Amino acid sequence: MLDTANLDRIDGDYEGLHEMHKLFKIDHHPVKHGYNLDYCNVFIETNASSTSEMIARMFDDVVKESEDRELLALLYAGIAGDTGRFMYDNTTNITFDTVGRLLGRFSSGSRHYVNMKLGSINEYQANLMGYAYDRRYYLNDNVVSLVVPYSQIRGGHEADAYVTIGALQRLEKPEIAVVAVENEDGSYRIHLRSKFKPINELAAKYNGGGHPLAAGAKAKDRDEVAKLFHELAEEW
Repeated sequence: MLDTANLDRIDGDYEGLHEMHKLFKIDHHPVKHGYNLDYCNVFIETNASSTSEMIARMFDDVVKESEDRELLALLYAGIAGDTGRFMYDNTTNITFDTVGRLLGRFSSGSRHYVNMKLGSINEYQANLMGYAYDRRYYLNDNVVSLVVPYSQIRGGHEADAYVTIGALQRLEKPEIAVVAVENEDGSYRIHLRSKFKPINELAAKYNGGGHPLAAGAKAKDRDEVAKLFHELAEEW
């Protein structure tokens, strides 16, 4: 099990995990609940930039000898993606050391392709970013918010809505950005980003979790979204 903070965030039905003889979890997210199983071997490093960085270091001997260019490129992409292409505060000297080992194993052309893919957006994502800047709402001087209705993302890929939180995160003044993306059933996925103050404890109160400055949560309806927004405005 990789890069999954708690059982509720696993895709699909996770009840089958209880039937497994052994379960290994490798993650850089702090564990708040779940995985309290006798047969679960947990490897957690909250100071690691990414789970990809952890894997690259844990299996360093394999990586050094690997001729699988796709594997090496995917590990690099995982690290580059989670660090915002090495701009986020979770980037450390260990991150650069790990990346240096990977870069020595695959071509500059592959690296260029990964960087281009991470930095590019399609037309649908561009429209969503425009929507975010046009419809953003300040809960107070420190918190900027956005609600993305399902009608706005219908016809595209729901996962593409992540670009909206990235757009608001780039604004200079607010310290915290929050985006609520409506699902087809009327529930919401919440994306939270902070420049300084931890927000993962708040996310945990709303069936979520994550890192201190980057977390996710869930809301069953618009009323619960409003409750979370109000709590953010009051606390920050």
